[in-house]
Amino acid sequence: MFSLELAVYLNQTKSLMKKLILGCFLVLGMNPTWAQVLNGTRAKAVHPSATEVRFDHRSQAPLYVEFENSSFVAASAQTDVLRSVLKASANDSWTLIRSDRDDLGMMHHRYQQYYQQVKVMTGEYILHESQGRLVSMNGMFFQSLNLNTTPTIDEKQALQFALNNIGASKYLWQSSAMEQEILSGHAHGDAYPHGELVVLPAQGFGKSQAISLCWKFDIYAMDPHERWTMYVDANTGAIIFKENKICTITVNGTAATRYSGTQIMQVDSLSANSFRLRDASRGSGVETYDMNNGTSYAGAVDFTDTDNIWNTVTNMDNAAYDAHWGTQKTYDYYLSTHNRNSYDNAGAILRSYIHYSTAYNNAFWNGSVMTYGDGDGATFSPLTELDIIGHELTHGVTSASSNLVYSYESGALNESFSDIFGVSIDFYANGAAANF
Repeated sequence: MFSLELAVYLNQTKSLMKKLILGCFLVLGMNPTWAQVLNGTRAKAVHPSATEVRFDHRSQAPLYVEFENSSFVAASAQTDVLRSVLKASANDSWTLIRSDRDDLGMMHHRYQQYYQQVKVMTGEYILHESQGRLVSMNGMFFQSLNLNTTPTIDEKQALQFALNNIGASKYLWQSSAMEQEILSGHAHGDAYPHGELVVLPAQGFGKSQAISLCWKFDIYAMDPHERWTMYVDANTGAIIFKENKICTITVNGTAATRYSGTQIMQVDSLSANSFRLRDASRGSGVETYDMNNGTSYAGAVDFTDTDNIWNTVTNMDNAAYDAHWGTQKTYDYYLSTHNRNSYDNAGAILRSYIHYSTAYNNAFWNGSVMTYGDGDGATFSPLTELDIIGHELTHGVTSASSNLVYSYESGALNESFSDIFGVSIDFYANGAAANF
C-alpha cells in the first residue's frame, strides 16, 4: 500500500505518471538494462529508416526500434517491416492480434510470432503508428529457432500428464453447465481443456529449460480451487512450466467499517418493492451475487432488498455493497480516465461473488469473475475494500491488454500495475485530484 507522502507525490506528478504508465504498457517485456544501443549509421544498418535500435542479452533480434519522421508504412506492409528488421527466416511469420488507439491518437498493432505455423509463446511485437507514420516498434522475437514441430505424444496423453501434476479431485468441466459458463467466461461454457501446440522458448522459468514444443492447456480445478496454464513437453510429457491464473491478494489488517460510508449505487428494480444488485448501465452489466458461504457459483443467488435502502449487516452482507459500488467505481474510472469499456475494452460483464466458502481469508480474480471471502474474523474481515477491488479488476485489464505471464519479472509488473491503479481508483472514487 502506498504511503500518504507517496500519494501526494503522485498527485503532483500526474502527467508524468500517465506517460510512465503508458510507456510501461508499450514496452512490456523489455529489460531496463540494455546491452547495446545503436544510433546513426549503425541503426540504419538494421533498417534504412531506423534512428535508434536497442538490444539486450535475451535475443540477437532488436527489442526496440525508433524510426525517423519520414517513415511511412502501409498497413499491408507491416509484416514486411517485421521480417526486414528482425531478420526473420522463411519459417517465421506473424498474425495481427489486435490494433488499439490510445488517448494520444496513436495506433498500436500487436503481432503474434509463429514458427512453422506454430505459435511462439511471448513472441509478440508491437508497431506504434502516428497518422500513418511508423514511429517505433518493440517486443520480443525469438530468432533462429530450430526444432521439430511434430509432437511425439498426442493431446490426450499430454492432458493426462497435466492432470496428474495438478491432482485435483474435481474440475470445472465436471460442474454444472451454468457454473462452467460463469467461470469460463464463455457464453456456452465448454470448460474442458483443449490442447494447443505451441513453441515455448527458454525464458528463465526453470534453470534447465530449453526451447520446447509443448501442449498448452487451460485447466480449471474446483477442489482445490485452482486455475493453471500448463505447458507439457510434446515429446516427453514433462511439465515444462505452469502459470497460476488465479490472481490473489491478501491485506495486512482490517478496516474499522465496511468500508466507504454511505454511497449511491445503481441497482436493478424488479418492482416497486423488489430490488437486486445488478446494474445494466455499465458495459454488459455489473452483477453481485451471494454464495452463502458455499463454493458453488451456479448456486449463487441475488442480493435483494424491498425498499432500496441497503443497510443489512446480517451475515456481513454490507460487504456486498462495497463490492457492487466499488466495481461500478472501477468501471467508471477506466471509462472516464482511460476511455476503456470494462477490463477487456469490449464491455465485458463484471460479476462479483460474495461470501465464498467459510472464513476464507482471500479475494481473487480468476480470469473471468471476482470472488471475495469473508475472512476469519480475526486476521481478516470481508475482503471488499475499494483498493482490493481496483487491484483485482486491473489484473483483468492487464490480461486483456498485455498478456503478461504471471511469473518472475512480468508477474511483478502485473502486480505493480494492479497496485498503482488500485490506488488511482481509490483516489478517483473519493474525489481526490490524483486521477491518473
